Amino acid sequence: RNNASVPINVLLGFARALPERYRSKFQRMLRRVLENFTATLASIESISSFVVCAAFSVLVWIPVILTYWTVTRAFGWPMSSLGLGGVVLLMAASITGSLAQLPAVGGGTQLATVLVLTKLFGIPLEIATTAAILLWVMGFMIVLIPGLPLAAREGLSWQRLRYMVKTEG
Repeated sequence: RNNASVPINVLLGFARALPERYRSKFQRMLRRVLENFTATLASIESISSFVVCAAFSVLVWIPVILTYWTVTRAFGWPMSSLGLGGVVLLMAASITGSLAQLPAVGGGTQLATVLVLTKLFGIPLEIATTAAILLWVMGFMIVLIPGLPLAAREGLSWQRLRYMVKTEG
């Protein structure tokens, strides 16, 4: 029996609380995600490699947390009343929401951000909506500033993208 299967089975056990019609689909998805995660961890060759990966991860996440912190402070009260834990929770909800693309609404990022701000922290809807859009721009769209010129420099165009999609699909 694989040691990695023990935590997977524990987490799959939590799915028992779901209605039957959702349970098997959720369990298959969770099993796939967890197996991929454990396989990725197994590919790290040593403790020193793990420490290097963790250090680079911290270097990536610190600016993201600072972005969320700065945006919440820029709105003044009541947004500025969020502590570091609240900001990290908001960031986690926003990132988790980015996994969902909602029909006719767009990204789940904004919806998750608005829901956390209004329902969990009691921020007025108008402020929460504006903050959600700004956080989305600062967290997800800002890469376009360096990305578009770099893509053009590499010869990437809309026509080439369409061709790549057609030949791969």
